[in-house]
Amino acid sequence: MPLVKTHIITSAVLAITLYPFINLNAIIVFLSGVLIDVDHYIQYVIDFKDFSLKRAYNYFIKEMPKDALQIFHVVEFWIILLAVSVFIETLRYAIVGVALHITLDF
Repeated sequence: MPLVKTHIITSAVLAITLYPFINLNAIIVFLSGVLIDVDHYIQYVIDFKDFSLKRAYNYFIKEMPKDALQIFHVVEFWIILLAVSVFIETLRYAIVGVALHITLDF
């Protein structure tokens, strides 16, 4: 599992590279490449009833629970995102960031 820093740096590089072509939509690429991991935090809060971002981060760095459902990391979410992006242009840029993130996770 790549560190958050890796996702931030690679998403930033991609967004900067795409900026001349997609202008401010590059921000969506960046944010979607990083914020997709919010599902880890949500899972931590549900499991431990603890809102500490630092403890959640450390928990997932030490171990990735095998039975945890990371809602934004499943193929069903990507299919829904892709289907809805036909109607909402902004989501097309989000798909780029999500694709980068998932690629790094593999």
